[in-house]
Amino acid sequence: MEDNVIHISPENIEVVDASEYCEDLTEYFGDMPEVTRPLMKGAKETFSKIENMLYSAPAFINLVKASVPEQAFQAILTDDQKAKIASGALKLMTKKDGSLMANLVNPETNKIVSTISLQNVNLSPALSQAMTSYASQMQMAQIAEQIQVVQLAIEEVRQGQEYDRLAMAYSCQQKLLQAMKTHPEEGTGSTIGESTVLTTGTTDGTAQMQSWTIPENTPVGFQTTVEFSKALTDTTTERYAIITLGNENLDITYRVNLVRRVAEVTATGSGVAVGEHYKVPGTASSCQISQNSAFTAVFVLNQFVPGSYSEQKLLWKTAEGASSVFPKGTSITMMDLEKTETSSKVTGYWHYQAGQDEKEVKLDAFRRMGGTESYSYDKNTTESQTRSCMFVVNFEEANIPKGTYKLDFTGTETSGDKTLAEVEVELTGATGYSYTVGNANGLQQAVSYTVTKAAGNDSSIENQALSLVLSQAQNGSQPVLPSDAYIQVGEVRYDQNLDGEYIIPLESTVQTGEKTLILVSDMFSDQPVTYQMSGQMYISGQSESPKRGIKAGAENTLFFTTEAVEHPAISVSGTRVATVAEWRQGQNLTMQLKNLADQNRLTVQVYQGTTTTSVTDLLASVSGVFDFNAGIGTYNSQKTQDGRLRLSQAASSGLYRLVFTVYDGETVQMEVPYWIIVKE
Repeated sequence: MEDNVIHISPENIEVVDASEYCEDLTEYFGDMPEVTRPLMKGAKETFSKIENMLYSAPAFINLVKASVPEQAFQAILTDDQKAKIASGALKLMTKKDGSLMANLVNPETNKIVSTISLQNVNLSPALSQAMTSYASQMQMAQIAEQIQVVQLAIEEVRQGQEYDRLAMAYSCQQKLLQAMKTHPEEGTGSTIGESTVLTTGTTDGTAQMQSWTIPENTPVGFQTTVEFSKALTDTTTERYAIITLGNENLDITYRVNLVRRVAEVTATGSGVAVGEHYKVPGTASSCQISQNSAFTAVFVLNQFVPGSYSEQKLLWKTAEGASSVFPKGTSITMMDLEKTETSSKVTGYWHYQAGQDEKEVKLDAFRRMGGTESYSYDKNTTESQTRSCMFVVNFEEANIPKGTYKLDFTGTETSGDKTLAEVEVELTGATGYSYTVGNANGLQQAVSYTVTKAAGNDSSIENQALSLVLSQAQNGSQPVLPSDAYIQVGEVRYDQNLDGEYIIPLESTVQTGEKTLILVSDMFSDQPVTYQMSGQMYISGQSESPKRGIKAGAENTLFFTTEAVEHPAISVSGTRVATVAEWRQGQNLTMQLKNLADQNRLTVQVYQGTTTTSVTDLLASVSGVFDFNAGIGTYNSQKTQDGRLRLSQAASSGLYRLVFTVYDGETVQMEVPYWIIVKE
């Protein structure tokens, strides 16, 4: 047992005087000047943070150590080696001390059969435990910091309560001292009752009743200062001061009423303009627009005190001032204005769209255009200023009744909503649209369209164009248009787009007009066919993309009908093979012609074999059926279709191709080849 006892000699013991140490840093710098006090306070806060960091340092060091991997070597066995070890056919080689080696031996012969591959492996022991410990340490540090914050807040409350009680005690002490000094000198015979008492106060309890005793025959002057912590918005609470002068025989009471005269907000510079404006327009007090149109209101509020109003909002009212609603679909764009003496500049764009009927629209319901930020504004400033903003109100997607309305810019006071500025808007009937389709005339279809403009200004048609969109009727029983079909309007051709539609601009502005549409195709059937198409008129800013706009009028059906066509036909028969001498004498040739119109022209021309080389001197005649000029024969309808084909003296043996061509004007309608062989 004595071997386990540790003996410490007195020479090895150090005695520490704890009085030399102090937790408060300022105790070591007692003689420092006052200017250094803020520096010492900052130093105390810094040392506190260092202390908290040291608490979490061990856990952090353990985490770093655990994250450093240890290297080890791992034996890699093949599947075959694993199977043989399991069956006992192979075993690991052992040393004399029993330790294993990376060699496989035969158990019977103890000879090395194969070696084992080794792989370098990184091991991170206890990493998860270290991370958990560090996280717990950090959470404890945060909790300790929060406890300190709560402790400081409690201490501030405690000190505040203590100061309140001390202030009340000091006030009582002061009143007692004042009362003692106002008592008459001993032996004068005067009493307090012979002095004058002054009392002031309010009925709403916003100020305490106060009294002073004044010796008689003493001139007294009164001066009262009234201070308010906020803007003078409350006009309902009665405020006054009562002054009482007198003694035990007579009291004279004065009541001083405090009349607050708050400067009224004026709306000089406010107004309204027709249409959508994103720069400050010229305005008037009222405007007239159509039901599906837009207007722009400008509000300029002078002597505006933001702190006087808890909310700012827009109200929609009837002409008589009754509450109405912004109908579902109403779109409002708000712009803040920065006004100078000479100009106004937009500083921000905000938007709101009514998802349902809205009685009011608060300004903080607006969202920044192109973002999600809510609109915010000053609600605290008590200084007078100028408030300028602009609103674009659009009823294009809203269903609003006709009538006269007012748009109010309203501020909410303690006593309720107050209209600060308003503009008047009259909504008339909307612009009407229609188009009619005339009687079909084969492949031609006349279209007439009418625009009946609204009595008021219609901003929905400003800088807009009319277009007609034609599409194949969605009916499986209807004939399908040929793939090459297009619509001809005057000299302009309109082809199908990728959606199978024909977009036909009507007018560059919204106005009444008429167009003739012609359906054209080279692939029409010879038999009569009627094609049915649907037509819808649109108003849009771009006539090439009408569907981005709005529909104008109802949908109509158009009909295009083809006529039966009789195409020309040629049949050529006769001798095909003959000698040079026989061809020079002439051989039988018969042509059968059908549906050749007066404007048709029939020619024949000779080519060498399959080439495109024309032989101009081969044909001598075709029994007078063709008139020849420069090797090209032209059919003479006055002559017979039966005759003899005769070659010229220039003919030689070979293969030749006679091509009979039918023209409609200068257009080739058909070609018929006729092959002949000339023998020696």
